Amino acid sequence: MEREILEILLDCGSMDTSVLMDIDSDIIEEAVRELKDEGIELNFPNLYYECARIALHRVGLTEDDAEIDCNYACAAIYLCGKDKAKELERTGFTVYY
Repeated sequence: MEREILEILLDCGSMDTSVLMDIDSDIIEEAVRELKDEGIELNFPNLYYECARIALHRVGLTEDDAEIDCNYACAAIYLCGKDKAKELERTGFTVYY
């Protein structure tokens, strides 16, 4: 039932909630606060992008260092170098390099 509620709240499907379930909960909480503070709509693409941005910053990267794909089932981070990929993967993101 919880996943169904999350799908309704974020206007997304079960594959999308699966992607979010893998992300470190501290990052999710921070991202939700940031979106609320900025008055940005809370939906899957916005939440995933904000989570990815936060995770990048936590491992010492910026949005210029990576491409964030927040398209539902394809949600992933693309990096040119491998040096920070494992750190991002430990926070629950799919990283391609």
